Amino acid sequence: MSLNVSMDGKAFSVFIEKFLVPIYGKVQSKLIDNLPAHKRATIEQLIKSASTTILNL
Repeated sequence: MSLNVSMDGKAFSVFIEKFLVPIYGKVQSKLIDNLPAHKRATIEQLIKSASTTILNL
């Protein structure tokens, strides 16, 4: 995935949905930082839909 602009919340949601969720294995944890785009409710839902736990810094 390549962007010609800054990564915002919407772009990050697409990245999670299209690129990361399909390769997540079962019973994994993902560590995310405090970037506002990472804190969106849609991000949490997408990650949890892949049976993955979120660990916040």
